[in-house]
Amino acid sequence: MTSGSNTEGKHSSALYITGGSLTVTGSTFTGEVGVLCENSGTRPALSIADATLNNGIFYWVAGAQASDTAGLEAIFADGSMLFDQNSKYIDLASKEYWHIDIENVAAIFLYTEGCIVKPHTHEVVNGACACGATFAASVTQNGTVTYYKDFHTALDAAKAGDTLTLLADVQGGNRVTIDKAITFDLNGHEIYYDVTVKCKITLKDSAGGTGKIALWLRVENGLTVGDLLEPGYALRNADTKEWYGKTEQTVRNLTVQQVPITSVTLTALNADGTAASTSIPYGTTGGIKLSASCDAKQGAGELSCQWYTISDTPHPIDGAKGTEYNLPADLSVQLTDL
Repeated sequence: MTSGSNTEGKHSSALYITGGSLTVTGSTFTGEVGVLCENSGTRPALSIADATLNNGIFYWVAGAQASDTAGLEAIFADGSMLFDQNSKYIDLASKEYWHIDIENVAAIFLYTEGCIVKPHTHEVVNGACACGATFAASVTQNGTVTYYKDFHTALDAAKAGDTLTLLADVQGGNRVTIDKAITFDLNGHEIYYDVTVKCKITLKDSAGGTGKIALWLRVENGLTVGDLLEPGYALRNADTKEWYGKTEQTVRNLTVQQVPITSVTLTALNADGTAASTSIPYGTTGGIKLSASCDAKQGAGELSCQWYTISDTPHPIDGAKGTEYNLPADLSVQLTDL
């Protein structure tokens, strides 16, 4: 098929459609392919499956004040995509090719080089396909994975029970609200939004805690951050490395980490090695030794120890930093408070 401009500068088209539909397979356009829409709701019934466009593509939507990526994608057959002459994927949502004509109120996609339409299935590894396409997130539903170039589009598509996985960092924004019972996997990436959670989701990081929510995480409707986590996991500040308590409802700059200590065992022994009572009256604590031991996850690193007295708030005992602590003779205490 031929189209383009003749020697007099007048535009000519290979085909002009006013109704019906057209499927293009195995064709070559020696000129530009132009698609004109009266508005975003009246797109031509065009389906290009396999074709060479020697002079690019021009897509024009009257009355539009923003790019119409969905309409542009619709002129290609299911599974067919646009590539340059080196078989590199052309992102139809790229602002590089979209232009907004404010004076005439129209959105225009313009790619002026030779290009190819052909069937393709993305094989995504670490958020990218070998063809050059990159993705921000994926949604897994009943074992089927769908990839999205935009985080918000992925979140809108996710339904209760689905897993939303980040495939790239999500840069600058104001707020995002999660009100569906999804699994939200940071997957080692950072999201620079205030995140509000209004229902019980599962928050995780399958990359081992290298991702983070850089701004605020707020939990509403009677939930706490502990309600969002899998057993054995907690939230930790990415900078200070302090652990957030499970009962918190507002935290910031957080990572999801596996808790290094799985259990702590406290024993109290009399001077003769027999088990001491957990209730000790005044003046009888001399000779009693407390001993603490813990089970830790592999790779937890070196553990530190500090003994405290507890009243309204914990108070560290000076010099009591070992795994054993000998009670002074004049101490009155409930061992369960240590």
